[in-house]
Amino acid sequence: MKNESNQRTHWEHEYNVLKGIRMEYSDEIPQCVSLFEEIMEKQSNRRSGKNVLDIGCGKGRIGIHLAKSGYTVTGMDYVLSALKEFGEIAGFHGLQSRILLIEHDLFTSWPLANQSIDSVFAITVLNNFISPDQLNHFKNELFRVLKPGGFLIIEFYVKEDGYYGKLLVNSPDKKHGILIDPNNNMTFKIYSHHEVIELLKDQFTFIRERTHRFESLKYGLTSARTTRIIVFRKFY
Repeated sequence: MKNESNQRTHWEHEYNVLKGIRMEYSDEIPQCVSLFEEIMEKQSNRRSGKNVLDIGCGKGRIGIHLAKSGYTVTGMDYVLSALKEFGEIAGFHGLQSRILLIEHDLFTSWPLANQSIDSVFAITVLNNFISPDQLNHFKNELFRVLKPGGFLIIEFYVKEDGYYGKLLVNSPDKKHGILIDPNNNMTFKIYSHHEVIELLKDQFTFIRERTHRFESLKYGLTSARTTRIIVFRKFY
């Protein structure tokens, strides 16, 4: 579809030309990973959660940490240059055997078998899904590939975010949470906690959540950022 194709083109331009967003791997453990590990520590059989899917994986800023922690990671993204860098970082850390990288568009059916994944990480990916059709596709694919009882970790930007929140205030479509970033011409949707819970309530149960506040440099401007991390579990 046209909107999805445009979004892909914009992301390719961001990774390959603009490079205004810091998306590279760092040694600091991401909040979403630490929260997941806290939850997994309490599971009676931790090995049951070892097969992890990282959608919109980019350069591996999440997946590398998961692989270091002993998980087998499938990373999926549609920007080939980002996947190439992910693979190079994995090689540097000796993690090639734990990581499988797939070039694929999340807006189409995912090339994964039914109930083949123990846990899914969707980190700052949800904000790219704008229309009801895109959201339904997203949640249905999540439900399809996850095993019963599998975990879903979603992190998304909220209206309090110091970068997107300011853009949302001046957006002509702020009623629907939709904005256009003037730095890269990408369209994003800002979701509330309630919207995410409502989206997934029929197929997943809420486990835990955490608000993540941090500072980051984006297009030369350091902003106070705010995301929400929510952990769900697929119904048995």
